[in-house]
Amino acid sequence: MPELWNCIEPIDLFQRENDITGPIAEIGVYQGKFFIGLALTKHDESGHCAFDVFDLQEFNLDKAGVGSLAKFKLNLQNRNIKDFKTTTVDSLRITEELINKHKHSFSLFSVDGCHKKEHTISDFKTAMKMVKKDGVIFIDDYYNPNWPEVQEGITKYYLHNTPDFVPFLYTANKLFLCSLSLHNGYFNCVSEFLRLHYTSSRVKVVNRFGYKTLTVLPNRKLKKYLALNE
Repeated sequence: MPELWNCIEPIDLFQRENDITGPIAEIGVYQGKFFIGLALTKHDESGHCAFDVFDLQEFNLDKAGVGSLAKFKLNLQNRNIKDFKTTTVDSLRITEELINKHKHSFSLFSVDGCHKKEHTISDFKTAMKMVKKDGVIFIDDYYNPNWPEVQEGITKYYLHNTPDFVPFLYTANKLFLCSLSLHNGYFNCVSEFLRLHYTSSRVKVVNRFGYKTLTVLPNRKLKKYLALNE
């Protein structure tokens, strides 16, 4: 969804204005579409990381898509993205050693792996350990009716825990989360950006798990996108 980048644009601006640096990472990259967009957003950073089962399809429990390491690398090559690392792994098997290697390294972290609730909870916990304290986490397919366990997993985790990362935005099938200490900063930055540039988009403020969150429904008829890779 190209309009997704209309909300990532102000997040990137906020990070640059506040000197929040670092590469990007994603659990569950498939063929690299979102990974490429994030990497191009952070084009001046190095050390981007991709975690996926890739060709180990015996770990593709939900059959969400048949990944290919070769196809992923080719797609990144076609966009001239060279500085990245891949790890072929079932995300439930990501070790503490690997987590500690990347602890608080990434400015943007996408969770788009297996849609089982167990994987969703585990991947969210991994993301919170690997992303910088002032970074942003994306949870994909949060409201996708084909993958209800994603929302179930996140909801279950919040019911039994009080994580530092809290939601501030939902749009384009993704839930955006940041640390509680920067919640107002990210929330206000995105709100003001949309108010100035996308007045016809439907923006509603709701409470999710007790935290003020923007729900954004873009006006697709406008065909005005600020994709950072253009």
